[in-house]
Amino acid sequence: MPPDRERPHHPLDRFIARVKKHHTVYGLRSPDDESWAVCASREDEDLDVVLIWSHSDFATEHRREEWSDYIVTPISAEDFVETWLQGMHADGSFVGPDWDLKLSGPEIPAVEMAERLSSD
Repeated sequence: MPPDRERPHHPLDRFIARVKKHHTVYGLRSPDDESWAVCASREDEDLDVVLIWSHSDFATEHRREEWSDYIVTPISAEDFVETWLQGMHADGSFVGPDWDLKLSGPEIPAVEMAERLSSD
């Protein structure tokens, strides 16, 4: 059962707290290892948003339609910060932490996400 999504904090604060506590994020990876779940930004359709979740159940909920055969894949928080976010920054991609089933949620620059996850 996924953790309660209805806590009174901002969704980004909940995401950061969960990742810091469990040291893991989850993505949806294609079966051929060629791609991950990515959406166009709702704010700027020229930007890609890489979807990342703080709980495996949240990622599992998104295994439908175009991502129905994608694999819920854990990523260590350390690897996410040191490798993924650096690559996303270089690509100009944003992070979509804990997006809902309507594919909406915060769109965070990779540098800001790295700073938040690295702070105490």
